[in-house]
Amino acid sequence: STLTYPSDAEAHFEELRKVLSGWFDYAAKKFMADMKNPYHCGEGYCGPWIENRWIKRFLGGWENRSSGTRLSDIFGPFIPIFMTY
Repeated sequence: STLTYPSDAEAHFEELRKVLSGWFDYAAKKFMADMKNPYHCGEGYCGPWIENRWIKRFLGGWENRSSGTRLSDIFGPFIPIFMTY
């Protein structure tokens, strides 16, 4: 079967962002409170991690897009999920 890009991709993307928004900055709040650092620490490194940089760059591209820009104009055939792991 062939996958097709959904006609409501932007709405789906924004719905995912809304549902995940409560968790989006959870780590930053937790680590700021516990360690005074917005990133988690592991193996002697305390961020920023690659996912932090990826989210900042690409979510910023979406949030600062020109009027009429579609999700596929920025992300091609993908619908990104911006969540740290």
